[in-house]
Amino acid sequence: ALACDFCCYGCHPRRKEKMPLQLALRLVEEAASLGQFSSVGFTGGEATLFLDDLLAIGDRLITLKLPFTLATAAQWGTSASDARRTIDALADRGLCRLNISHDPSHEKFVPRDHILNAVRAASARAATGGRARALVDIGAGAAAGPGVAPPAGRRLAGSALLLLCPALASAELAHAPQTEM
Repeated sequence: ALACDFCCYGCHPRRKEKMPLQLALRLVEEAASLGQFSSVGFTGGEATLFLDDLLAIGDRLITLKLPFTLATAAQWGTSASDARRTIDALADRGLCRLNISHDPSHEKFVPRDHILNAVRAASARAATGGRARALVDIGAGAAAGPGVAPPAGRRLAGSALLLLCPALASAELAHAPQTEM
């Protein structure tokens, strides 16, 4: 589990609260009934620590025709196959934007290889998935793809932002620049 040294929300592994799944499902139903939302966003702490619940919420969102976005540290990218399995499960349930956060603080807990596995899996899904549209970028201008690696002399840092559906392709996208190391 992560314990970022810059967390402004107090999200850390020592916290034990968790929103009950039934409450989360009710809230997405209520949000959908308003007709005002184009997507649902999940962010930190780390939503994928409760992957089964996230997938159950995704199942409900599919029935409501609401895609979702996810910000993650990608600790689940332990191998290429694990990363692909997670990406496929999420994308099959409506994930349309994935933001992977990685910087020196995150790297204390999540190895760079996990990030690369996650980016490669999402890139492959974006290239082959039915709703796939585009892979935007990783860091400052380093193209992300099957052989993704930061430019020579630079370290992977910032955010990888991947679009998995066309609905969000026109949105204004921001990302943190890479950090010289």
